Amino acid sequence: RGQSTGKGPPQSPVFEGVYNNSRMLHFLTAVVGSTCDVKVKNGTTYEGIFKTLSSKFELAVDAVHRKASEPAGGPRREDIVDTMVFKPSDVMLVHFRNVDFNYATK
Repeated sequence: RGQSTGKGPPQSPVFEGVYNNSRMLHFLTAVVGSTCDVKVKNGTTYEGIFKTLSSKFELAVDAVHRKASEPAGGPRREDIVDTMVFKPSDVMLVHFRNVDFNYATK
């Protein structure tokens, strides 16, 4: 027999913002560690490794650098920022590259 604590049935966790969308959460989990391009409102595109997303849709990207229109051997070490956080009001487009959503089922 189980003992009753008098507190009723266990409560499910309450998720906020984008975390409340299970499909979005599944997608975001699948792309952690993927290379992504983030285009911001001023037209600049940054490239980096997707780290995480806050419930308020703030993107955290690691090893970020401004993407040059004509890549010439990659970014210089001094142009790479450890982590950048992009506010949703600044982001126009996020493109994840080389993502295979069927990998787990193959």
